Amino acid sequence: MAKVVDNIVYGAPPEFDVLKEANSYGEYIFKRLKARGDEVSVVDGLTGEQVRASDIYSKVVRTAECLQAYGIKKGDRVGICSDTMIEYYYIVMGTMAVGAIICPVIISWTESDMNHAFNLSCPTIFFVSKIILERIAKLAKRNPYVKDIIVFDDDAPEKPFISFKDFLANPKIPSRPHFDCQPQDMETNVCAVLLTSGTTGLSKGVAISQYNLIHFMSLDTKSDKRGLFLCVAQYSNAFGFTALMRRTFNGTRVIHLPRYEEKAYLECVQKYKVNYISVHPPLMLSLAKKPEIDNYDLSSIERIYCSGTTVSVRILYAVAERLGVNYVRQFYGSSECLAVVAQSNEYSTKGSVGRLMPGIIGKVVHTETGAHLPANERGYLKFKANSTMYGYYNNPEASKVVKDEEGYVNTGDVGYYNERLEWFVVDRLKDIVMVEGVPVAPTEMETTLLLHPDIIDACVIGISDGKGGEVLFAFLTKTRDVTEKDVMAFVAEKMPYPKHLSGGCQFVEEIPKNPAGKMLRRILRGTL
Repeated sequence: MAKVVDNIVYGAPPEFDVLKEANSYGEYIFKRLKARGDEVSVVDGLTGEQVRASDIYSKVVRTAECLQAYGIKKGDRVGICSDTMIEYYYIVMGTMAVGAIICPVIISWTESDMNHAFNLSCPTIFFVSKIILERIAKLAKRNPYVKDIIVFDDDAPEKPFISFKDFLANPKIPSRPHFDCQPQDMETNVCAVLLTSGTTGLSKGVAISQYNLIHFMSLDTKSDKRGLFLCVAQYSNAFGFTALMRRTFNGTRVIHLPRYEEKAYLECVQKYKVNYISVHPPLMLSLAKKPEIDNYDLSSIERIYCSGTTVSVRILYAVAERLGVNYVRQFYGSSECLAVVAQSNEYSTKGSVGRLMPGIIGKVVHTETGAHLPANERGYLKFKANSTMYGYYNNPEASKVVKDEEGYVNTGDVGYYNERLEWFVVDRLKDIVMVEGVPVAPTEMETTLLLHPDIIDACVIGISDGKGGEVLFAFLTKTRDVTEKDVMAFVAEKMPYPKHLSGGCQFVEEIPKNPAGKMLRRILRGTL
Protein backbone atom coordinates (compact mmCIF):
# COMPACT_ATOMS: atom_id res chain seq x y z
CA MET A 1 0.00 0.00 0.00
CA ALA A 2 1.04 3.59 -0.63
CA LYS A 3 2.05 5.63 2.44
CA VAL A 4 3.28 9.09 3.40
CA VAL A 5 6.19 9.73 5.78
CA ASP A 6 7.44 13.25 6.58
CA ASN A 7 5.43 14.64 3.65
CA ILE A 8 7.05 12.22 1.22
CA VAL A 9 4.66 9.84 -0.59
CA TYR A 10 5.79 6.27 -1.24
CA GLY A 11 4.08 4.14 -3.85
CA ALA A 12 3.44 0.47 -3.15
CA PRO A 13 6.54 -1.73 -3.47
CA PRO A 14 7.07 -3.57 -6.78
CA GLU A 15 5.58 -7.05 -6.91
CA PHE A 16 8.96 -8.74 -7.37
CA ASP A 17 12.64 -8.03 -7.94
CA VAL A 18 13.29 -8.31 -11.66
CA LEU A 19 17.03 -7.95 -11.09
CA LYS A 20 17.05 -11.55 -9.88
CA GLU A 21 15.91 -12.68 -13.33
CA ALA A 22 18.94 -11.66 -15.38
CA ASN A 23 22.50 -10.31 -15.39
CA SER A 24 21.77 -7.90 -18.25
CA TYR A 25 18.76 -6.40 -19.96
CA GLY A 26 19.54 -8.47 -23.03
CA GLU A 27 19.27 -11.66 -21.00
CA TYR A 28 15.98 -10.40 -19.55
CA ILE A 29 14.64 -9.80 -23.08
CA PHE A 30 15.37 -13.35 -24.21
CA LYS A 31 13.95 -14.92 -21.06
CA ARG A 32 10.70 -13.00 -21.43
CA LEU A 33 10.32 -13.78 -25.13
CA LYS A 34 11.15 -17.44 -24.60
CA ALA A 35 8.54 -17.67 -21.84
CA ARG A 36 5.85 -16.60 -24.31
CA GLY A 37 6.75 -19.37 -26.75
CA ASP A 38 4.52 -19.45 -29.83
CA GLU A 39 1.96 -16.95 -28.54
CA VAL A 40 0.98 -14.25 -31.01
CA SER A 41 2.72 -11.09 -29.85
CA VAL A 42 2.17 -8.51 -32.61
CA VAL A 43 -0.50 -8.05 -35.29
CA ASP A 44 -0.13 -5.69 -38.25
CA GLY A 45 -3.36 -3.69 -38.15
CA LEU A 46 -3.38 -3.10 -41.92
CA THR A 47 -2.38 -6.52 -43.29
CA GLY A 48 -3.42 -8.82 -40.45
CA GLU A 49 0.04 -10.41 -40.40
CA GLN A 50 0.70 -12.10 -37.04
CA VAL A 51 4.11 -12.30 -35.44
CA ARG A 52 4.71 -14.80 -32.66
CA ALA A 53 6.97 -14.25 -29.69
CA SER A 54 9.15 -17.11 -30.94
CA ASP A 55 9.52 -15.27 -34.28
CA ILE A 56 10.59 -12.10 -32.47
CA TYR A 57 13.03 -14.16 -30.40
CA SER A 58 14.67 -15.61 -33.52
CA LYS A 59 14.87 -12.26 -35.30
CA VAL A 60 16.31 -10.51 -32.24
CA VAL A 61 18.94 -13.25 -31.94
CA ARG A 62 19.88 -12.83 -35.59
CA THR A 63 19.91 -9.03 -35.35
CA ALA A 64 22.20 -9.20 -32.30
CA GLU A 65 24.54 -11.62 -34.13
CA CYS A 66 24.79 -9.32 -37.14
CA LEU A 67 25.28 -6.18 -35.04
CA GLN A 68 28.02 -7.93 -33.10
CA ALA A 69 29.71 -9.10 -36.32
CA TYR A 70 29.47 -5.55 -37.64
CA GLY A 71 31.47 -4.45 -34.60
CA ILE A 72 28.74 -2.97 -32.44
CA LYS A 73 29.58 -3.43 -28.76
CA LYS A 74 28.89 -2.02 -25.32
CA GLY A 75 28.60 1.76 -25.39
CA ASP A 76 28.24 2.07 -29.18
CA ARG A 77 25.23 3.97 -30.51
CA VAL A 78 22.72 2.58 -32.99
CA GLY A 79 20.30 5.03 -34.60
CA ILE A 80 16.78 4.28 -35.82
CA CYS A 81 14.18 6.42 -37.58
CA SER A 82 11.05 4.88 -39.05
CA ASP A 83 7.30 4.73 -38.82
CA THR A 84 5.83 1.98 -36.63
CA MET A 85 6.80 -1.47 -37.92
CA ILE A 86 7.75 -4.85 -36.50
CA GLU A 87 11.41 -4.35 -37.47
CA TYR A 88 11.59 -1.68 -34.79
CA TYR A 89 11.36 -4.45 -32.20
CA TYR A 90 14.30 -6.35 -33.68
CA ILE A 91 16.64 -3.36 -33.75
CA VAL A 92 15.77 -2.06 -30.27
CA MET A 93 16.09 -5.45 -28.58
CA GLY A 94 19.04 -6.63 -30.69
CA THR A 95 20.97 -3.47 -29.84
CA MET A 96 20.34 -3.95 -26.13
CA ALA A 97 21.32 -7.62 -26.37
CA VAL A 98 24.86 -6.67 -27.41
CA GLY A 99 25.05 -4.01 -24.67
CA ALA A 100 24.88 -1.06 -27.06
CA ILE A 101 22.70 2.06 -26.95
CA ILE A 102 19.57 2.47 -29.10
CA CYS A 103 18.99 6.08 -30.23
CA PRO A 104 15.55 6.67 -31.79
CA VAL A 105 14.95 9.79 -33.89
CA ILE A 106 11.41 11.13 -34.37
CA ILE A 107 10.37 10.68 -37.99
CA SER A 108 8.25 13.86 -38.21
CA TRP A 109 11.06 16.20 -37.20
CA THR A 110 12.62 18.79 -39.49
CA GLU A 111 16.09 18.35 -40.92
CA SER A 112 17.56 20.75 -38.34
CA ASP A 113 15.84 18.89 -35.47
CA MET A 114 17.19 15.60 -36.77
CA ASN A 115 20.68 17.00 -37.19
CA HIS A 116 20.64 18.10 -33.56
CA ALA A 117 19.49 14.58 -32.57
CA PHE A 118 22.33 13.05 -34.59
CA ASN A 119 24.87 15.15 -32.76
CA LEU A 120 23.45 14.27 -29.35
CA SER A 121 24.24 10.57 -29.76
CA CYS A 122 26.55 10.25 -32.82
CA PRO A 123 25.33 6.81 -34.00
CA THR A 124 27.70 4.55 -35.93
CA ILE A 125 24.99 2.77 -37.89
CA PHE A 126 21.46 3.90 -38.74
CA PHE A 127 18.31 1.89 -39.49
CA VAL A 128 15.57 3.68 -41.44
CA SER A 129 12.32 3.13 -43.31
CA LYS A 130 12.27 4.02 -46.99
CA ILE A 131 10.09 7.12 -46.60
CA ILE A 132 12.76 8.90 -44.53
CA LEU A 133 15.86 7.52 -46.29
CA GLU A 134 16.62 10.61 -48.38
CA ARG A 135 16.69 12.95 -45.38
CA ILE A 136 18.72 10.58 -43.19
CA ALA A 137 21.21 10.00 -46.03
CA LYS A 138 21.69 13.77 -46.38
CA LEU A 139 22.36 14.10 -42.66
CA ALA A 140 24.76 11.14 -42.68
CA LYS A 141 26.89 12.90 -45.31
CA ARG A 142 27.05 15.92 -43.01
CA ASN A 143 27.92 13.74 -40.00
CA PRO A 144 30.62 11.23 -41.06
CA TYR A 145 30.47 9.22 -37.83
CA VAL A 146 27.48 7.44 -39.44
CA LYS A 147 29.21 4.63 -41.36
CA ASP A 148 26.23 2.73 -42.83
CA ILE A 149 22.50 3.11 -43.39
CA ILE A 150 20.27 0.01 -43.35
CA VAL A 151 16.85 0.28 -45.03
CA PHE A 152 13.88 -1.71 -43.68
CA ASP A 153 11.25 -1.80 -46.38
CA ASP A 154 13.31 -1.89 -49.57
CA ASP A 155 14.86 -5.16 -50.72
CA ALA A 156 17.12 -3.43 -53.24
CA PRO A 157 18.06 0.10 -52.16
CA GLU A 158 20.56 2.07 -54.20
CA LYS A 159 24.20 1.80 -53.17
CA PRO A 160 25.76 2.50 -50.74
CA PHE A 161 22.66 1.64 -48.69
CA ILE A 162 22.00 -1.90 -47.44
CA SER A 163 18.63 -3.60 -47.12
CA PHE A 164 17.74 -4.97 -43.69
CA LYS A 165 17.01 -8.28 -45.40
CA ASP A 166 20.58 -8.48 -46.74
CA PHE A 167 21.99 -7.27 -43.42
CA LEU A 168 20.45 -10.31 -41.70
CA ALA A 169 21.18 -12.75 -44.55
CA ASN A 170 24.94 -12.26 -44.55
CA PRO A 171 26.28 -15.83 -45.16
CA LYS A 172 29.58 -15.01 -43.44
CA ILE A 173 27.80 -14.66 -40.09
CA PRO A 174 26.86 -18.03 -38.54
CA SER A 175 23.25 -18.35 -37.43
CA ARG A 176 22.59 -19.77 -33.97
CA PRO A 177 19.40 -20.57 -32.06
CA HIS A 178 20.45 -18.49 -29.06
CA PHE A 179 22.54 -15.41 -28.29
CA ASP A 180 24.80 -15.29 -25.26
CA CYS A 181 24.48 -11.89 -23.59
CA GLN A 182 27.45 -10.75 -21.56
CA PRO A 183 26.81 -9.71 -17.93
CA GLN A 184 26.51 -5.95 -17.62
CA ASP A 185 26.86 -3.32 -14.94
CA MET A 186 23.21 -2.45 -15.37
CA GLU A 187 23.30 0.63 -13.14
CA THR A 188 25.81 2.45 -15.35
CA ASN A 189 25.31 0.84 -18.76
CA VAL A 190 23.04 3.15 -20.77
CA CYS A 191 20.83 1.18 -23.15
CA ALA A 192 18.69 3.94 -24.72
CA VAL A 193 18.76 7.68 -25.40
CA LEU A 194 15.21 9.03 -25.73
CA LEU A 195 14.67 12.56 -27.01
CA THR A 196 12.69 15.29 -25.27
CA SER A 197 11.22 18.40 -26.81
CA GLY A 198 13.32 20.59 -24.50
CA THR A 199 12.10 23.73 -22.76
CA THR A 200 14.73 25.85 -24.54
CA GLY A 201 13.79 24.68 -28.02
CA LEU A 202 16.60 22.12 -28.27
CA SER A 203 16.04 18.47 -27.42
CA LYS A 204 17.97 16.69 -24.72
CA GLY A 205 18.79 13.02 -24.77
CA VAL A 206 17.34 11.18 -21.78
CA ALA A 207 19.82 8.43 -20.94
CA ILE A 208 18.06 5.26 -19.74
CA SER A 209 20.22 2.62 -18.10
CA GLN A 210 19.54 -1.10 -18.19
CA TYR A 211 18.83 -0.78 -14.46
CA ASN A 212 16.21 1.93 -15.12
CA LEU A 213 14.46 -0.07 -17.81
CA ILE A 214 14.41 -3.41 -16.04
CA HIS A 215 12.92 -1.76 -12.96
CA PHE A 216 10.25 -0.14 -15.10
CA MET A 217 9.29 -3.61 -16.27
CA SER A 218 8.48 -4.55 -12.67
CA LEU A 219 5.80 -1.87 -12.26
CA ASP A 220 2.81 -3.84 -13.58
CA THR A 221 3.98 -6.70 -15.80
CA LYS A 222 0.74 -8.61 -15.13
CA SER A 223 -1.73 -5.93 -16.21
CA ASP A 224 -3.91 -6.44 -19.29
CA LYS A 225 -2.45 -9.89 -19.86
CA ARG A 226 -3.99 -11.99 -22.64
CA GLY A 227 -5.84 -9.05 -24.17
CA LEU A 228 -5.52 -7.12 -27.44
CA PHE A 229 -3.88 -3.70 -27.16
CA LEU A 230 -3.98 -1.03 -29.88
CA CYS A 231 -1.38 1.71 -29.65
CA VAL A 232 -0.21 4.16 -32.29
CA ALA A 233 2.25 6.06 -30.10
CA GLN A 234 5.56 6.45 -31.89
CA TYR A 235 8.16 4.04 -30.56
CA SER A 236 10.65 6.91 -30.65
CA ASN A 237 9.11 8.69 -27.64
CA ALA A 238 9.20 7.50 -24.04
CA PHE A 239 5.56 6.36 -23.83
CA GLY A 240 5.65 4.42 -27.09
CA PHE A 241 9.09 2.99 -26.33
CA THR A 242 8.10 1.65 -22.93
CA ALA A 243 4.75 0.40 -24.26
CA LEU A 244 6.65 -1.62 -26.86
CA MET A 245 8.74 -3.27 -24.15
CA ARG A 246 6.05 -3.86 -21.56
CA ARG A 247 3.37 -5.20 -23.88
CA THR A 248 5.80 -7.52 -25.64
CA PHE A 249 6.84 -9.12 -22.39
CA ASN A 250 3.65 -9.24 -20.31
CA GLY A 251 1.50 -11.42 -22.56
CA THR A 252 -0.54 -8.75 -24.35
CA ARG A 253 -1.03 -8.97 -28.10
CA VAL A 254 -0.18 -5.62 -29.66
CA ILE A 255 -1.86 -4.33 -32.81
CA HIS A 256 0.17 -1.65 -34.48
CA LEU A 257 -0.48 0.83 -37.27
CA PRO A 258 2.29 2.73 -39.08
CA ARG A 259 0.79 6.07 -38.00
CA TYR A 260 -2.39 7.48 -36.49
CA GLU A 261 -5.38 7.93 -38.79
CA GLU A 262 -8.77 8.03 -37.07
CA LYS A 263 -10.67 5.89 -39.59
CA ALA A 264 -8.02 3.16 -39.71
CA TYR A 265 -7.75 3.25 -35.91
CA LEU A 266 -11.49 2.70 -35.37
CA GLU A 267 -11.66 0.03 -38.08
CA CYS A 268 -8.89 -1.84 -36.26
CA VAL A 269 -10.83 -1.79 -33.00
CA GLN A 270 -13.91 -3.17 -34.77
CA LYS A 271 -12.11 -5.76 -36.92
CA TYR A 272 -9.86 -7.25 -34.23
CA LYS A 273 -12.19 -6.70 -31.25
CA VAL A 274 -9.55 -4.75 -29.38
CA ASN A 275 -9.71 -4.82 -25.57
CA TYR A 276 -7.38 -1.97 -24.62
CA ILE A 277 -6.74 1.27 -26.50
CA SER A 278 -4.29 4.09 -26.01
CA VAL A 279 -5.58 7.51 -27.05
CA HIS A 280 -4.52 11.16 -27.06
CA PRO A 281 -6.83 14.06 -26.08
CA PRO A 282 -8.11 14.93 -29.60
CA LEU A 283 -9.22 11.31 -30.10
CA MET A 284 -10.88 11.41 -26.67
CA LEU A 285 -12.98 14.35 -27.84
CA SER A 286 -13.90 12.47 -31.03
CA LEU A 287 -14.97 9.46 -28.99
CA ALA A 288 -17.09 11.73 -26.81
CA LYS A 289 -18.78 13.86 -29.47
CA LYS A 290 -18.49 12.72 -33.08
CA PRO A 291 -21.70 11.07 -34.34
CA GLU A 292 -19.81 8.86 -36.82
CA ILE A 293 -18.29 6.96 -33.88
CA ASP A 294 -21.65 5.16 -33.71
CA ASN A 295 -20.87 3.60 -37.10
CA TYR A 296 -18.26 1.36 -35.49
CA ASP A 297 -18.68 -1.56 -33.11
CA LEU A 298 -16.40 -0.62 -30.21
CA SER A 299 -18.08 -2.89 -27.66
CA SER A 300 -14.94 -5.01 -27.20
CA ILE A 301 -13.11 -2.15 -25.46
CA GLU A 302 -12.60 -2.86 -21.76
CA ARG A 303 -10.12 -0.15 -20.84
CA ILE A 304 -8.92 3.15 -22.27
CA TYR A 305 -5.54 4.72 -21.57
CA CYS A 306 -5.07 8.45 -22.11
CA SER A 307 -1.69 10.16 -22.17
CA GLY A 308 -0.08 13.30 -23.54
CA THR A 309 -1.88 15.84 -21.33
CA THR A 310 -4.66 15.79 -18.79
CA VAL A 311 -8.23 15.65 -20.13
CA SER A 312 -11.28 17.29 -18.57
CA VAL A 313 -13.39 15.16 -16.26
CA ARG A 314 -16.45 15.85 -18.42
CA ILE A 315 -14.78 14.34 -21.51
CA LEU A 316 -13.46 11.35 -19.55
CA TYR A 317 -16.90 10.45 -18.24
CA ALA A 318 -18.61 11.10 -21.57
CA VAL A 319 -16.27 8.63 -23.30
CA ALA A 320 -16.62 6.03 -20.57
CA GLU A 321 -20.43 6.24 -20.71
CA ARG A 322 -20.61 6.17 -24.49
CA LEU A 323 -18.32 3.16 -24.87
CA GLY A 324 -19.62 1.34 -21.83
CA VAL A 325 -16.31 1.09 -19.98
CA ASN A 326 -15.90 1.51 -16.24
CA TYR A 327 -13.32 4.27 -16.48
CA VAL A 328 -10.61 5.91 -18.56
CA ARG A 329 -7.15 5.52 -17.11
CA GLN A 330 -5.00 8.66 -17.27
CA PHE A 331 -1.22 8.48 -17.17
CA TYR A 332 1.03 11.15 -15.78
CA GLY A 333 4.77 11.23 -16.27
CA SER A 334 7.65 12.45 -18.40
CA SER A 335 10.54 11.16 -20.47
CA GLU A 336 12.87 11.79 -17.53
CA CYS A 337 10.68 9.55 -15.36
CA LEU A 338 10.52 6.92 -18.13
CA ALA A 339 6.99 7.86 -19.18
CA VAL A 340 4.76 7.10 -16.16
CA VAL A 341 4.80 7.91 -12.44
CA ALA A 342 1.05 7.87 -11.68
CA GLN A 343 -2.11 6.46 -13.18
CA SER A 344 -5.77 6.68 -12.32
CA ASN A 345 -8.34 3.90 -12.01
CA GLU A 346 -12.09 3.52 -11.50
CA TYR A 347 -11.78 4.52 -7.82
CA SER A 348 -9.75 7.71 -8.41
CA THR A 349 -11.09 11.12 -7.41
CA LYS A 350 -12.38 13.14 -10.36
CA GLY A 351 -9.65 15.31 -11.84
CA SER A 352 -6.75 13.38 -10.35
CA VAL A 353 -4.12 11.42 -12.28
CA GLY A 354 -4.34 8.71 -9.64
CA ARG A 355 -1.82 7.26 -7.25
CA LEU A 356 1.87 6.60 -7.71
CA MET A 357 2.97 3.51 -9.59
CA PRO A 358 4.70 0.82 -7.53
CA GLY A 359 8.25 1.76 -6.58
CA ILE A 360 7.74 5.51 -7.22
CA ILE A 361 8.46 8.09 -4.51
CA GLY A 362 7.03 11.61 -4.83
CA LYS A 363 6.94 14.89 -3.02
CA VAL A 364 5.60 18.42 -3.40
CA VAL A 365 8.09 21.15 -2.56
CA HIS A 366 7.60 24.85 -1.87
CA THR A 367 8.49 26.87 -4.98
CA GLU A 368 10.71 29.25 -2.97
CA THR A 369 11.93 27.47 0.17
CA GLY A 370 12.08 23.89 -1.12
CA ALA A 371 10.26 22.65 2.00
CA HIS A 372 8.29 19.41 1.72
CA LEU A 373 4.60 20.27 1.63
CA PRO A 374 1.71 18.28 3.16
CA ALA A 375 -1.48 17.16 1.40
CA ASN A 376 -3.49 19.77 -0.53
CA GLU A 377 -0.70 22.36 -0.70
CA ARG A 378 0.60 23.28 -4.12
CA GLY A 379 4.23 23.28 -5.19
CA TYR A 380 6.74 21.70 -7.56
CA LEU A 381 6.22 18.00 -8.26
CA LYS A 382 9.31 15.83 -7.84
CA PHE A 383 9.64 12.06 -8.21
CA LYS A 384 12.27 9.40 -7.95
CA ALA A 385 12.51 5.66 -8.51
CA ASN A 386 14.94 3.08 -9.75
CA SER A 387 13.30 3.63 -13.13
CA THR A 388 13.89 7.40 -13.40
CA MET A 389 16.54 8.47 -15.89
CA TYR A 390 20.26 7.93 -15.43
CA GLY A 391 20.73 11.52 -16.60
CA TYR A 392 20.86 13.57 -19.78
CA TYR A 393 23.23 11.91 -22.23
CA ASN A 394 26.62 13.67 -22.28
CA ASN A 395 25.10 16.67 -20.51
CA PRO A 396 26.00 16.55 -16.80
CA GLU A 397 25.18 20.23 -16.18
CA ALA A 398 21.60 19.87 -17.45
CA SER A 399 21.30 16.62 -15.48
CA LYS A 400 22.12 18.41 -12.24
CA VAL A 401 19.38 20.97 -12.86
CA VAL A 402 16.66 18.35 -13.33
CA LYS A 403 17.86 15.49 -11.11
CA ASP A 404 19.07 16.37 -7.62
CA GLU A 405 21.62 14.61 -5.42
CA GLU A 406 18.89 12.51 -3.80
CA GLY A 407 17.74 11.24 -7.18
CA TYR A 408 14.51 13.26 -7.42
CA VAL A 409 13.53 14.45 -10.89
CA ASN A 410 11.97 17.90 -11.03
CA THR A 411 9.06 17.66 -13.50
CA GLY A 412 8.68 21.42 -13.78
CA ASP A 413 4.98 20.99 -13.02
CA VAL A 414 2.96 22.48 -10.18
CA GLY A 415 0.44 20.33 -8.36
CA TYR A 416 -0.46 18.57 -5.13
CA TYR A 417 -1.66 15.31 -3.59
CA ASN A 418 -4.74 14.80 -1.41
CA GLU A 419 -5.43 12.78 1.74
CA ARG A 420 -5.99 9.66 -0.41
CA LEU A 421 -2.49 10.15 -1.85
CA GLU A 422 -3.90 10.92 -5.29
CA TRP A 423 -2.02 13.41 -7.43
CA PHE A 424 -3.34 16.51 -9.19
CA VAL A 425 -1.48 18.50 -11.86
CA VAL A 426 -2.42 22.18 -11.74
CA ASP A 427 -0.08 23.81 -14.23
CA ARG A 428 2.80 22.90 -16.53
CA LEU A 429 5.54 25.17 -15.39
CA LYS A 430 7.70 24.32 -18.35
CA ASP A 431 5.20 26.09 -20.64
CA ILE A 432 5.34 23.21 -23.09
CA VAL A 433 2.32 23.24 -25.39
CA MET A 434 0.78 19.86 -26.26
CA VAL A 435 -0.42 19.95 -29.87
CA GLU A 436 -2.21 16.75 -30.92
CA GLY A 437 -0.22 14.88 -28.28
CA VAL A 438 3.09 16.35 -29.49
CA PRO A 439 5.01 18.52 -27.00
CA VAL A 440 6.13 21.84 -28.55
CA ALA A 441 8.54 24.21 -26.84
CA PRO A 442 7.43 27.87 -27.13
CA THR A 443 11.06 29.02 -27.16
CA GLU A 444 11.71 26.99 -30.30
CA MET A 445 8.76 28.68 -31.98
CA GLU A 446 9.85 32.13 -30.79
CA THR A 447 13.36 31.57 -32.15
CA THR A 448 11.88 30.69 -35.52
CA LEU A 449 9.60 33.73 -35.54
CA LEU A 450 12.54 36.04 -34.84
CA LEU A 451 14.11 34.85 -38.09
CA HIS A 452 11.47 36.95 -39.85
CA PRO A 453 13.03 40.33 -40.72
CA ASP A 454 9.97 42.32 -39.67
CA ILE A 455 9.39 40.69 -36.25
CA ILE A 456 11.12 42.26 -33.26
CA ASP A 457 9.90 40.12 -30.40
CA ALA A 458 7.65 37.08 -29.96
CA CYS A 459 5.86 35.15 -27.24
CA VAL A 460 4.14 31.84 -27.99
CA ILE A 461 1.48 30.16 -25.84
CA GLY A 462 -1.02 27.36 -26.20
CA ILE A 463 -4.73 28.04 -26.55
CA SER A 464 -7.69 25.69 -26.80
CA ASP A 465 -8.38 24.28 -30.25
CA GLY A 466 -12.01 23.62 -29.32
CA LYS A 467 -11.44 19.90 -29.74
CA GLY A 468 -9.96 18.97 -26.38
CA GLY A 469 -6.39 19.87 -27.29
CA GLU A 470 -4.24 22.92 -27.89
CA VAL A 471 -2.87 24.95 -30.79
CA LEU A 472 -0.07 27.51 -30.93
CA PHE A 473 -0.79 31.24 -30.72
CA ALA A 474 1.78 34.04 -30.94
CA PHE A 475 2.00 37.59 -29.59
CA LEU A 476 4.31 39.67 -31.79
CA THR A 477 5.89 43.08 -32.03
CA LYS A 478 6.81 44.24 -35.53
CA THR A 479 8.77 46.94 -37.36
CA ARG A 480 6.42 47.54 -40.29
CA ASP A 481 3.33 46.16 -41.97
CA VAL A 482 3.29 42.38 -41.78
CA THR A 483 0.03 40.43 -41.64
CA GLU A 484 -1.13 37.44 -39.65
CA LYS A 485 -1.33 35.51 -42.92
CA ASP A 486 2.32 36.38 -43.71
CA VAL A 487 3.50 35.16 -40.31
CA MET A 488 1.53 31.90 -40.42
CA ALA A 489 2.90 31.13 -43.90
CA PHE A 490 6.45 31.91 -42.72
CA VAL A 491 6.18 29.49 -39.79
CA ALA A 492 4.55 26.78 -41.93
CA GLU A 493 7.53 26.97 -44.29
CA LYS A 494 10.09 26.76 -41.48
CA MET A 495 8.51 24.23 -39.14
CA PRO A 496 6.85 20.79 -39.52
CA TYR A 497 3.22 20.21 -38.63
CA PRO A 498 1.98 20.44 -35.88
CA LYS A 499 4.48 23.21 -35.10
CA HIS A 500 2.35 25.75 -36.96
CA LEU A 501 0.53 28.82 -35.65
CA SER A 502 -2.86 27.20 -36.13
CA GLY A 503 -4.29 29.47 -33.43
CA GLY A 504 -3.14 32.61 -35.21
CA CYS A 505 -1.30 35.62 -33.82
CA GLN A 506 -1.84 39.08 -32.38
CA PHE A 507 0.35 42.16 -32.75
CA VAL A 508 1.14 44.09 -29.54
CA GLU A 509 3.21 47.15 -28.60
CA GLU A 510 5.59 45.14 -26.42
CA ILE A 511 6.06 41.74 -24.79
CA PRO A 512 5.81 42.15 -20.97
CA LYS A 513 8.82 40.79 -19.09
CA ASN A 514 10.01 40.56 -15.51
CA PRO A 515 13.23 42.22 -14.25
CA ALA A 516 15.20 39.11 -15.14
CA GLY A 517 14.04 39.42 -18.75
CA LYS A 518 11.68 36.44 -18.69
CA MET A 519 8.44 36.84 -20.61
CA LEU A 520 5.24 37.08 -18.56
CA ARG A 521 3.10 34.70 -20.59
CA ARG A 522 0.31 34.72 -18.03
CA ILE A 523 -0.31 38.45 -18.60
CA LEU A 524 -0.59 38.02 -22.35
CA ARG A 525 -2.76 34.93 -21.93
CA GLY A 526 -5.11 36.98 -19.76
CA THR A 527 -5.76 39.43 -22.62
CA LEU A 528 -7.41 36.78 -24.80
